[in-house]
Amino acid sequence: MDRLTDREHEVLALLGTGLSNAEIGVHLCLVEGTVKAHVSSILGKIGARNRVEAAIAAHEAGLTEPGRRPTDGIEQGGTGTLAGEDDGRLLPPKRHRGLGRRRLRG
Repeated sequence: MDRLTDREHEVLALLGTGLSNAEIGVHLCLVEGTVKAHVSSILGKIGARNRVEAAIAAHEAGLTEPGRRPTDGIEQGGTGTLAGEDDGRLLPPKRHRGLGRRRLRG
């Protein structure tokens, strides 16, 4: 586990709770392809053959709380990001303004 980057630790902790790549992406504000790349790197670094072995390694390393998912307490269909490691609360994702589609004038 020492060879993992900080981001890989975050991904592994969420993977250990049973989240899909898409759900992990929402929590960490990453696209699914980036999450897949992190998961592949994690599997190689820890010697896991699949997500299940990686999730077990996350539990054994104490990266997850048994029986708790980061989505606990959110209404069905809601999304959010972790507010803090110590309290486990969820906050809605940040909204970015001014970067929407704009019509090009030609």
